[in-house]
Amino acid sequence: LLLIEELLKRQPEIESLVEVLIEMPVPVSKQEEKPPRKSMGRTLDPSAIRNQVTSAFYHAGEGWRAAAGIAAELSKLCEIGDTFADAGEWANAQVVYTTIAEEAIASYEEVHDEGEISWVIGECAAGLVHCLEAQSGLSEEEKFGALEREELLTTLFDLWKFGHDYGGVEMDIPGVIAESVTEDERKMVESWLRQEMSPGQGFSSEWHNRQVINFLTTLKAAVQFSDEDLLEEYRNAGLYKDLAEKLIQLHREDEA
Repeated sequence: LLLIEELLKRQPEIESLVEVLIEMPVPVSKQEEKPPRKSMGRTLDPSAIRNQVTSAFYHAGEGWRAAAGIAAELSKLCEIGDTFADAGEWANAQVVYTTIAEEAIASYEEVHDEGEISWVIGECAAGLVHCLEAQSGLSEEEKFGALEREELLTTLFDLWKFGHDYGGVEMDIPGVIAESVTEDERKMVESWLRQEMSPGQGFSSEWHNRQVINFLTTLKAAVQFSDEDLLEEYRNAGLYKDLAEKLIQLHREDEA
């Protein structure tokens, strides 16, 4: 405690991070390894993580080393989320991963990143995917509530968009969401996707809409999505090249 007090005197800006570390579960040794504890709900204040992310960007300075310094700090925070996840404290893990991802994405264009920061954001995506996939193995009392699930899906959707714009997110977010959502959640995500459709026939719009349609296809194929449904989506999106290629694949050359 004396060492911690002395450290805080020298670096008062890390007080919120110390609070997070105190709340972290004690790691279990390999010899004493047990199944992850059930989720106990949120006990972590996201502002503690948010302050550290803000500080990482603020104190990064300028130049080509700035992004590497930020990424190093974000990686340390991401490890806190990993510790919560390893202990089965999924709600706290979600808070950590979500806060890092949201704050890093909001400040991303402030620095020149060569993949270091986007890689950490991708690690947050992987952590959130883990949180979502873990829900199926929990009892009803232990699972996330509707609000927590919506927050989780919202962040994953934002991470999917970030990945297509900047890279770094290698997780199959559409596939994981398609396999994990309820029917109401599926409709909600579909509405998000349709709002993402870009008007126009330029290369950028076509590329963007193609990614949206691919996600939509994955989402709806998990329940029911026919070739005719896909053709209609291509028509509505103005993706006529994709439409023609699909018609040829279906041996409907005259229509193509």
